[in-house]
Amino acid sequence: MTPIVAFVGALIVGLLAFALVIVLGWRTKSPRVLNALRRVIHATFNPRTMRSAGAPKANVSVIRHVGRRSGRPHETPVGTVAPKTGS
Repeated sequence: MTPIVAFVGALIVGLLAFALVIVLGWRTKSPRVLNALRRVIHATFNPRTMRSAGAPKANVSVIRHVGRRSGRPHETPVGTVAPKTGS
């Protein structure tokens, strides 16, 4: 077996093991896994979402508010849905 094939095989096995940990942690609601996923989502997807949030034809809006205790301004992306009645 060549070193490249061994490396690719180990990489695939490692990725499958990682995916299994994520799926099992999510299904069992493991706090460690859920908190890690929240951190990743907050660090990667929220900044990308904020770039298009509030733009015309975007399905994401922005809620801007000031922290009650800290007094710091916060921006939170939220999904929007058009009402079915048209109002």
